[in-house]
Amino acid sequence: MKNPPSSDESLPETPNQSSSEGIGSDPHPTEQMPVKVCPRCSVQSQTTGNFCPQCAAPYSGPQPRRKISKRIVVGVVAALVVAGSATGLALKVSHDNQVTTQRVAAADAAQAKADAAAAAAAAKKAADDQTRVERKAQVSELEAVNREGVGTLRARDGLT
Repeated sequence: MKNPPSSDESLPETPNQSSSEGIGSDPHPTEQMPVKVCPRCSVQSQTTGNFCPQCAAPYSGPQPRRKISKRIVVGVVAALVVAGSATGLALKVSHDNQVTTQRVAAADAAQAKADAAAAAAAAKKAADDQTRVERKAQVSELEAVNREGVGTLRARDGLT
């Protein structure tokens, strides 16, 4: 049976365990560099750097996603619904007020137009009445002249 080597005895050196660096030896042996996978581009590379050599994304990895509780989601959705409803209600009231204002303005304009037409009709009637009175007076004068003229003619002709 062979005795196991004692701790004093040294084992044969492997290239990685070499204490002296020789010519052509790598200052950063590949066995010591970790393999990292980029969270953005999924490139695997052996590097000690903190950033991907392909896309420069940090290797810190994807941040853990925070779970949003259902209460928060329901609260936000409810707040949005309430805000939307309030906005819709405010817009409807504003629109209704605008329509009412337009209708009142249109009714006022129609009333003013009707009043102007009535005033014009009243003025025309007054002018017509004045003309009628003047013509009646003229007719009366002509009838009076005619009666005098007929009487004069009859008297001249001896018919009366």
